[in-house]
Amino acid sequence: RWEGIPPSTGSPHPATVSASSVAVGDAIVFFGGVDVANGSKSSSTVSVLNCRTWLWTRPPIMGALPDARLHATMVVEGPDDDQILVFGGLKKHRYSNKYSSEDYCGD
Repeated sequence: RWEGIPPSTGSPHPATVSASSVAVGDAIVFFGGVDVANGSKSSSTVSVLNCRTWLWTRPPIMGALPDARLHATMVVEGPDDDQILVFGGLKKHRYSNKYSSEDYCGD
């Protein structure tokens, strides 16, 4: 059954399309996408929505941040489910169906 939720607080993930997300405990982590407010450039922004408090935060990042991308796959890993793996995706959005091998992220 559908239930209403309270309004969220904090700084939400930027207005993007094709962002990636993964559930981690009581939170949802969002990454990247196409930043429509910034000339449709790919984003590398990381945002977290706590689904108990409905508070948006920008977490401190340990290690190197993945390159900006959209349509990536994200999974939780590590011995304590404390790491997120971001794989694949596209470096930029094209307004046609013509992509080249340079457009794909393979890391």
